[in-house]
Amino acid sequence: MNAFSFATCLAWPTNLSWWALIIALLISFVWTIPIGIVYATINIHLGLNVFTEYIIGYMQPGRPLAMMLFKTYGYITIASHEPGPFLPARPEAWPLSQVVGTLWSCVVQLGTMEWALDHIKGICKSGQANNFTCPGLASSSTPHLQYFWLAGALVPIIIYLIAGTFPRSKARFVSAPIFFSGMGQLLPAIPLSYLSWSLVEFAFQKFIRNRYRGYAPAGTLDYLQIAVQKKVTRGQTFGPKVW
Repeated sequence: MNAFSFATCLAWPTNLSWWALIIALLISFVWTIPIGIVYATINIHLGLNVFTEYIIGYMQPGRPLAMMLFKTYGYITIASHEPGPFLPARPEAWPLSQVVGTLWSCVVQLGTMEWALDHIKGICKSGQANNFTCPGLASSSTPHLQYFWLAGALVPIIIYLIAGTFPRSKARFVSAPIFFSGMGQLLPAIPLSYLSWSLVEFAFQKFIRNRYRGYAPAGTLDYLQIAVQKKVTRGQTFGPKVW
């Protein structure tokens, strides 16, 4: 796969240097285990998309295609093997299944995109007759918050030092990933749904996890989240509309 990656980046005008590709692969390799530990512990997948965008932006500025490739190899390649232990399959079959799934998804997505661009009139334009306005293409820029990632890097260290200095304090129960990323995992819903989510999460993480050591609720709640997301799209509410 590394050979295919180098061939893709160097044979076509991607503007991504070979040494930048190596750095992206190293980022993915180094962060796989830490992100996997956090994911299995608190059921939150930490993203490296902004992190990789900053790195390639400083290394090779003004190259949007190179940025997308660098982000793909440095972040999106960190695939989740979480459902693997629950499947009757050999561990060596997981990478092959991911490769086949990735290739097939690329063919389907590119084919669908090319068909849509050629056959849907006014696509990705405001006022399109059938609302094919491509809202997902909208992006946001936060130049005033570009250094706030330092808070995410320093707060876990501060919490660790406080918990080590005062082992009986409540600081040992504070989780920086949940503090910074927890709300981003919530579905777009009303406050009642947030309350329900909090109660279910507290029951799993506090009572069930303490009673059954070694039980990781991330897998169970992940499948529940996928089932809900199949029914609730972005912008819709989940649950009763009134209290």
